[in-house]
Amino acid sequence: MKTALVIAALAFAILLTGCGKSTDSSQAPSRTVRLKQPDMPKTLKLFHMEPVLVAQLEATPTGYALQSFRGRAAPAPNLNQDDGIQVIGWGQDNRPVAITSLKNPLLVRTSGTDTNQFGVLDHARLTVFLPKPDDIRRLEVRVMSGPGQGYSTTFDIQPKELKDYIPSSTSKDTNAIGGPRTEPKR
Repeated sequence: MKTALVIAALAFAILLTGCGKSTDSSQAPSRTVRLKQPDMPKTLKLFHMEPVLVAQLEATPTGYALQSFRGRAAPAPNLNQDDGIQVIGWGQDNRPVAITSLKNPLLVRTSGTDTNQFGVLDHARLTVFLPKPDDIRRLEVRVMSGPGQGYSTTFDIQPKELKDYIPSSTSKDTNAIGGPRTEPKR
């Protein structure tokens, strides 16, 4: 018993003094380093507001209709090849100015089934925010997958004739991105 106690005390002493450490030169001795706290911003921006072309598309199985406006918002993310619809803003020199993609709005997952089934809506509305509204002359909508696959249409855009985007008065209970409107606490 006395021997076990001596061996345990010796092992503890070795651990405390670091004698049992590897002699590998790649391991640096450990020590406590205090780092200076970085200056944290007082406000945090989740996205950058900039001038955009607001394209409101009405989707049906037979085609798309467009209403376009000038607004300020965060532009849509870049192209994702897996999404069902591509929206391309073409410039005056027939080069793409802005391109984005989104899920096909007519394709919806059904609930209450054991399999991954999809249903097809007869009508859907979507809004896309494209950067550089003054450079876009044509807007092309391509259906890459889902209902209407292979459909493509082009709309002419006149930047000087774009009206300012004002959310409809029927949506006064929602904010610009569709979430519930919240008022600051006073």
